[in-house]
Amino acid sequence: MSDIQNRLKKIEAQLYLEQNTPTFEEDCAACAWYADALEVLDSDGELEPKDKAIWDDIFINKMDATLAWKKGQASQQAEAIQL
Repeated sequence: MSDIQNRLKKIEAQLYLEQNTPTFEEDCAACAWYADALEVLDSDGELEPKDKAIWDDIFINKMDATLAWKKGQASQQAEAIQL
């Protein structure tokens, strides 16, 4: 019984990881966002608050760049729904 529970936990963990794995398109969009952010900063500009939050998640909170970008997109969508 214990063996079956361990196998089930491994399968559940694998399914969880697969659900949260960024797609190729999400990786590309996050990379494009990163390039745009670097361009703004390179021209001595400042990031908008929503972009600054993503930047901070990546470089201060050590979050994966694509996951930070996805989090930023989710909060932007939530704000749009509330308006």
